[in-house]
Amino acid sequence: MVRGIVKEVEVGELYEGKVKKIMDFGAFVLASALSRSARFFLVAGLIGALYRKYGDRVTDFINQRFNILAVSFFVLLVGGFLIIRAF
Repeated sequence: MVRGIVKEVEVGELYEGKVKKIMDFGAFVLASALSRSARFFLVAGLIGALYRKYGDRVTDFINQRFNILAVSFFVLLVGGFLIIRAF
């Protein structure tokens, strides 16, 4: 199922499907830029607020357990790619 969705597009190949909507490209780019920048500022604000409240505790937690956190992140990252590749 996933392979059909992410199939590489080839020149000259015919694809079946329905066109649902045609948008002005400029409007799409503008909406995309506004929504992404709004998300950036929202996440930055949340991180700033949480760091002011919990920053010292989180910093101590990461410093004490850095090795296990790094290995866990790596295992989850590689495992995720292997699961995606299996399908």
